[in-house]
Amino acid sequence: MPREDFTTYTEVDTANNRIQRTATHVDHAATRNEDTYLYADKGAGFFTNFEHWVDVRSDFLTASGSGVLYMLSEAVDDRVGLKNASKTYIGVTVYNAAGVYRIYALEGYAGSEYVSYTTISANTWYYLVITKSGTSYQVKVYTDSARTSLLATLSLTLHADHVLRYVFACNTENDGAGTFLMNDDIDNLNLSPKQYVTVTESLGILDSAARRADYKQTVSEILGPVDSAVRQLAMKLAVSEVLGMRDGVEARKHVGRLGDLPDHYREGGA
Repeated sequence: MPREDFTTYTEVDTANNRIQRTATHVDHAATRNEDTYLYADKGAGFFTNFEHWVDVRSDFLTASGSGVLYMLSEAVDDRVGLKNASKTYIGVTVYNAAGVYRIYALEGYAGSEYVSYTTISANTWYYLVITKSGTSYQVKVYTDSARTSLLATLSLTLHADHVLRYVFACNTENDGAGTFLMNDDIDNLNLSPKQYVTVTESLGILDSAARRADYKQTVSEILGPVDSAVRQLAMKLAVSEVLGMRDGVEARKHVGRLGDLPDHYREGGA
């Protein structure tokens, strides 16, 4: 599964060493009187509809501790700065409400925030599947890494079909409310789990007819109906790369001129 490389993210840390990171792991000591966050600029219009995966754990060190575990936004700032500037953002946050530990699905819109939450345990790993489709935003909270044991589904109807640019691996809620401390762990953030798990990990090297057929289906889902020269070319290249030199004659058969793909490699083929 391809995961975000946190060493390529931009770090803002107004304190000292609040963020420790490796390529796939972030340890964030979040307080409510500092700006500390880690983000990447994916480009204008990058986040529309999606499914993202991330593994999270929080050690709720003090009551009223609060931290952001994941966020997409239209601008760069801490959570309070975004809210005060009436910026749009969605994300996942945690909070210690006097010993009642909660995880939230969050929308920030026009200077207000909207949430859905469930209770969780301190110092316990949870495995999230975060989806957006139009104005539907969901955070599914699982208790196992295989994502088969569902604890809760947090759902929000967004105020608009948001299109966002920046992804945060962690962030703070800097409202000046003192040094209420959270220690958050964020692992294995994956912005394209379905596409890449199916192709690169679940199937591995495509060395059988069954695996090639499954790859064909995956490519078809990604490209949509093969109804244009561009999509035919993309499909042709995908198939020829999969077959490569391993299938000699078959590989050469599928790198001919546009339109030479056999029916069983076309969208909807058997």
